[in-house]
Amino acid sequence: FRAAFSPTIPPFPLRFRPFMFSGIVAAVGRIEHIEPLADGIRLSVDTPGLDLSDVILGDSIAHSGVCLTVVAIDGQQLSDDDFIDIWDQTKDLVALVDAKMEEQGKPKMSFFEVLTAMAIWKFADTPVDVAIVEVGMGGLWDATNVLNADAAIIGPVDMDHMQWLGDTVEQIATEKAGIIKPNCTAIIGPQPHEEAVMPILAEAAERNHAMLVRDGYEMTASDRMAAVGGQVATLTTPNGTYEGVPIAKFGEHQAHNALAALAASEVVIPVNGPLDGDLVAEALSSVKIPGRIE
Repeated sequence: FRAAFSPTIPPFPLRFRPFMFSGIVAAVGRIEHIEPLADGIRLSVDTPGLDLSDVILGDSIAHSGVCLTVVAIDGQQLSDDDFIDIWDQTKDLVALVDAKMEEQGKPKMSFFEVLTAMAIWKFADTPVDVAIVEVGMGGLWDATNVLNADAAIIGPVDMDHMQWLGDTVEQIATEKAGIIKPNCTAIIGPQPHEEAVMPILAEAAERNHAMLVRDGYEMTASDRMAAVGGQVATLTTPNGTYEGVPIAKFGEHQAHNALAALAASEVVIPVNGPLDGDLVAEALSSVKIPGRIE
């Protein structure tokens, strides 16, 4: 980690394709929609899930109140033994980086940076095919930004963590645009401050030769109808139209979350044209979103 500051540490090759998410409004649901979609295509090693923004309090082996972050492989959260094993594999590298930082009078790795490094290490070691990564805060300076994602999803940008990201939507959009990487596909959710935000996101996409897929333009959610346990909607993406898709969640925002997840899945799943409609329906009708206490 922080390899640019520590040339003694060789680069760690990634063997998986990352998704990245940033945004606050209707944030819950994007990861949960995308995981069953990727899993439904039956990748050789099924879909991992990573949500580093929801931290669950737990006890470490020393009962020091250390937090365990939500890291899952194929839908299964890491066990305490797995967590300790990853730490044992990475702690010497963390110590090397910390020593280098101390020599340069810079801060040591933060708690979140270490947890992010551990998650990336585990994903690469498994190895997984696709990693689903949610930004902790912002994007430009977030620890997860060491990944070059094939698909970068930016949800609605609004006043979020203003003490760190800035007190205008323009400043916050600039931070979130930091996850748009060279040659990726940037999937942009509905923007409540479109006139202020979209020029910033579009400029970041142009600078990085990234493809823009915008909700309401290159992709749409339409013909929504209430249904038992959720809703049905027609989802249109750059690859095709999926009619009457069952979405196992209520609310217009969840239809747009499902749309973003579907567009991102089309980017990283190696198929030509639209995905299998039956698999998409099966995946989005089985979405589950645990509450924080769960």
